[in-house]
Amino acid sequence: MILENLLDVVARLKTIEAQMQKMRNECQEREKIWEAVEREVNFLEEKVALSSFTLQHTLVFNSGAQFKCSNSGCDLPL
Repeated sequence: MILENLLDVVARLKTIEAQMQKMRNECQEREKIWEAVEREVNFLEEKVALSSFTLQHTLVFNSGAQFKCSNSGCDLPL
């Protein structure tokens, strides 16, 4: 009787351990995905900043007009 109970407990612990390992693996996969998403967001933010700078540069130097530019965009001259 005691031996059977101990075997049941050991079996349940093994099941719990397997579930925990599965959850740990899933968590690691999610972390890898999150890191990839962060890298992509950073890349896109840099691309937007570069495109914005290029646009501002093009507007100012190709038109000869003076634009007031900031992080929120460029204002057309009056």
